[in-house]
Amino acid sequence: MRTVILALAVAVAACIEAVDPPANGGQSQVANAPTVVPATGDLPLGSKLLRGSCTTPDGRYTYLVHTIGRYWLPVTQVERGWCHNAAMSVFDAKSGKYVNTVLLDDPDLGAAEPWDVVCTDSEIVVAHSGASELSFIDRKSFDEKFESSKGRDLSTDMTFLSGIRRRVDTPKQGPRKLVVKDGKVVVTEYFADKPGVTKGELLFNDARACFQRWQSCATCHPDGGTDNQEWSFPKGDGFREPEASCDLKNSKKPYNRKMVHDVQVALFVDPESGNAEEMTKYVESLMSPNAAKTTGDKR
Repeated sequence: MRTVILALAVAVAACIEAVDPPANGGQSQVANAPTVVPATGDLPLGSKLLRGSCTTPDGRYTYLVHTIGRYWLPVTQVERGWCHNAAMSVFDAKSGKYVNTVLLDDPDLGAAEPWDVVCTDSEIVVAHSGASELSFIDRKSFDEKFESSKGRDLSTDMTFLSGIRRRVDTPKQGPRKLVVKDGKVVVTEYFADKPGVTKGELLFNDARACFQRWQSCATCHPDGGTDNQEWSFPKGDGFREPEASCDLKNSKKPYNRKMVHDVQVALFVDPESGNAEEMTKYVESLMSPNAAKTTGDKR
């Protein structure tokens, strides 16, 4: 796991350097941790993968990053968040009451799998593990826009952050934990030097392999498990009955599908040569020892 630090409010690409991991393992600052448990039951329908959170320096709001899965829609496309949106929900820090949800995607570019969030006096920073990028949101502009939008549901508005957020790709895949220290953001890149990581595992967790970065295999199969949401995929001239995504780690059945097809219907791209085979190997490595192995992917 590689760690980098990024100076705030500067040209990020010019100020990346490797550092030792922070003593707390890369968790968000203790000073920014929520003091009241947010009322997550009020989150938008389909909310899942609830991950990092922080409280604003003034103690007014708590931010929680997560994903919204629109499982009630048939899987016919991924554009404009049809299947998934990256989101940041806002809570009253003192009462824990839900206030609103802001989407972190752009209309034509997803920001898959937000993993952590930190907040300073000047910026809100979000790590997007699936999209392998960071969001830098101008906090003053965000606060002004957010306050003026009270009473309006923001959970379907992918233009809210337009003009007040910049997106920066990270040097390596899988930025996850963030810490603010001495005006800089410490970022852990999970897959940078993870022991034993395979190409198949990287592809499985990489939303850049999806059309417009909306989702990865791990969006529905976090850590090789299941999101417990029931999705309906095309079948012939119609659609399959809604079915929960398979828990790969606990499956007793072999992976006897065609990975090329699965990538096409879930990520809406044709996999590059050899990638489907590598992903098949990784999926098989996740399967229960009781599940027989396939003979490999075939078109």
